[in-house]
Amino acid sequence: MTRQRQKLVAAIPIGGPEQLVLMTAVEDNFFNNQGKFQAEAYWASLKQKKILASVPLPPDEQIVDYDPRFKRMVSINYDQRRDQGREFGASQGEKFPNADQSNGDQPKEEERNSITLWNLKPGDTKAEAVARWATDYSPFVFNHFIKIVSENIVLAKVAQKSYVAWDVSAKKVVYTFKSGNFFDAPIVLSPDRKSLILPEDGKVTVLDSTTGELKFSLPVAARHVSGVCVNADGNKLAALTEQNVFVWDLASGSEQAKSFEAPLIGSPAQSRLEWVSDDLLLAASHMERVLYRLSLELPVWSYRMGVREQVYNNNPLFNSVLGGLLFYIAIPDPLGGGVAVGAVKLPGPKADEITEKIDRDTLMLIKPGTRVSIDASKTTDAASVEKWLEEKVKANGWVYDRSAPIRLVAEMGVGERQSETYSQMGGGGGNTTVSFTPHYANLIIRQGDAVLWQSGTSTGPPPIIRGDNLQAEVSKTERPQLGFFQFVSIPNKIIDPKYSRGFGVSELGLRGIEVLSTSPPGREADPSAADRKMQQDRLNPSDKK
Repeated sequence: MTRQRQKLVAAIPIGGPEQLVLMTAVEDNFFNNQGKFQAEAYWASLKQKKILASVPLPPDEQIVDYDPRFKRMVSINYDQRRDQGREFGASQGEKFPNADQSNGDQPKEEERNSITLWNLKPGDTKAEAVARWATDYSPFVFNHFIKIVSENIVLAKVAQKSYVAWDVSAKKVVYTFKSGNFFDAPIVLSPDRKSLILPEDGKVTVLDSTTGELKFSLPVAARHVSGVCVNADGNKLAALTEQNVFVWDLASGSEQAKSFEAPLIGSPAQSRLEWVSDDLLLAASHMERVLYRLSLELPVWSYRMGVREQVYNNNPLFNSVLGGLLFYIAIPDPLGGGVAVGAVKLPGPKADEITEKIDRDTLMLIKPGTRVSIDASKTTDAASVEKWLEEKVKANGWVYDRSAPIRLVAEMGVGERQSETYSQMGGGGGNTTVSFTPHYANLIIRQGDAVLWQSGTSTGPPPIIRGDNLQAEVSKTERPQLGFFQFVSIPNKIIDPKYSRGFGVSELGLRGIEVLSTSPPGREADPSAADRKMQQDRLNPSDKK
């Protein structure tokens, strides 16, 4: 970095003959006695392993995306003081004043929250501001998202589940939408930037990124979709749910998905999922990245970061998969004012060798013939729930035994009171805030304190409500979810959870991928030795060569 107090904002793979990565940074001006030092972008060549050039930018400009098709980048300029203590509503961010401002100067005080679109060719040292506009966009919105989707259109997430697209040439908002995902799972832009992939409740929705119009919708045999991704060729789409990965062949035009069992990486809420190859997906799990092999229907390997790097690499702006390479950030010296960018080929050493001959059936802890018990005491109708679960135990070929240590535990309850804001569709609309109390139902298979499998559901407000009394409509959803236990699907084979993160673990650091263990994570042959090695590397990063 040019200055030690610069903070990394993003590491954006660009490619090309020099294998460029655009590294962007902003000055931490908190300690600068009210002085404003410039932000900066760096052109890093992975081919030459050095910085080729830097680009000075106005103070506080945080470059968060670059589109090599149009050689344009987008930045946010955000004054945290302006929005301290303010909550963001779903209708905010839909204004476009001062769109004709075309210079690179810092925004005026009244427009301190702004987005800027820039022209910048790869390797150039000067950026030209195309347009700047005021917005209520905040980088503190959960699951940050701001992308260039065409030469003149920028899409940003401005509030929970709410997105706005601006056209800088027409100087107007071109479309807005609200995701229909109860848990606000992150949306994804396709590799060609022409489609938006929305993980929604019970489906995956695909929108045209330039118009916001519906392209198609794919039904999913699950209540919630927690994560989606599209492969580099744009012909395969994957969706992760609590129990499965669904994969569509987009080239075939069929809405029929191929289903793969994936409870060990699945989630009912939010997930991050990326394609590595036709047979490999990379998921986030247990503060690590876990490699999942479709042909095995199993996680096969786990990747860890050093303590200092972890906070960076949880953010997709610093950690992403492109062309089978995993890009990530490492820290040579926490006080040195610099970072390192890695680009490594997955799965790395040992992973294929160890996992190619795995027999999946030998890893099952529960299978036909296994004895299980049932505990329905925490439900509103224990007798009915126990009857339904007994039927499922019999259908799975398990043996019902009231004293068995493996237990099916059914639970029901209510969560904390929450609120949701709706915007009226059409012109001249307004906002209405409603409150609701979610009712949940969970089914957990336990062996002692260990969770072997789980599934659940929760009520919540629908994405679209019709009617004059929105609160009354939302209140209709506040019902106990007893029926969940009658219709929940339980797999007849459940894998030993010790394999939930694969069959080995590697560390990503200054020396690329290093194998730490060839045993399941957390069950290393000598876990104390692995821990000692990781701690030594973290404390003595300068010893790495």
